[in-house]
Formats: sequence, C-alpha cells, structure tokens
Amino acid sequence: MKEKVLEIAKSYVGYLEKSSDADLDDFKANAESNNYTKFARNFFPELQGLAWCCMFVYSCFAYAYGADTATKMLGGIKTARCLELWNAMVEKGLNRDDISKAEEGDLIFFQKNGFICHIGIVIKVNKDSIETIEGNTFLKNNELVESGDGVYQKKYEITNEKISGVASPDWKYVCK
Repeated sequence: MKEKVLEIAKSYVGYLEKSSDADLDDFKANAESNNYTKFARNFFPELQGLAWCCMFVYSCFAYAYGADTATKMLGGIKTARCLELWNAMVEKGLNRDDISKAEEGDLIFFQKNGFICHIGIVIKVNKDSIETIEGNTFLKNNELVESGDGVYQKKYEITNEKISGVASPDWKYVCK
C-alpha cells in the first residue's frame, strides 16, 4: 500500500518547475523558477505559479489512490498549504510525537523561524537520518530549502532543528 505512493514520488525525482504552462509533463523542458508544474495543473489549477511542495505531496497520493482517497488520508482536507495540512493531521491525531519513530510513507514537515513552511514524503528511516522526496526544493542534504526548482531525494539528520514534525497518512482508507 505505501509502496505505491513511494514509487510515484520517486518517479518524479529530477522533475523541474517551468517558466510557463508549456511542457508541464516534460521533466526538463521549459525549466525555470516560476513555479509552474503539472501538480498544480492537475489538482490546484487556481494556484499555478505558487509554491508547490504541498501540491507535490498531495499529487503523489492522488495519483496513487485517487483525489477523494488522498484527501481523506491527508487529514480530510485538500490543501496546498503546509501549515494547514499539519494542523489538519494533528487534529486527526495523525502526527507522531517522536521524529525518530517516522516510517516510510509519512509526511515530514519543516519549519523556518518557527513557522511550518515545507513538506516532503519520508522514503527511508535510518538510525540517525531520514531520507525524503520533496518538491519545490534544491538538492542540498540536511538543509531546508523551502523554495527551489524541482523534485529531489534528500537526507537529513534526525536531530535537524528545521524538522518540525512527522505525520502518518490515514492508511485505513487504502487498507481494505
């Protein structure tokens, strides 16, 4: 079940945002930092051109399980705002108290200056680190980049002060 969303997230590593709505399905064509993506086009068309890390996460779940199920799994809301998603997941009791207890398929939330501003999907948990797939970032391991140019696989020390928390999607909607 988790494997499906993880495979989809991994399949987008290397996707670059676009300068306009041209070539949104191509990984490299029309690349420029104007925040145009296929993820916005497919699920958040009214937000095309805005920060898209949360749109990427939502899209991975929607591609895997359908938009209705993705919304149910992700705190019961469809949002492109990291803080709003975090709050919904906390309200549903889906957050984990201990970051070191993160699991593959969890969502990882990052903060800057005390505010949640970025999100990724956990793909691997090691003793001292967490590996993620994130959209709208740059490839800089162990460094928060909340506005970047593409989808990358990254690695953080579990003790990284920029990690605000982790939350587990509500997998019961795909475990039947």
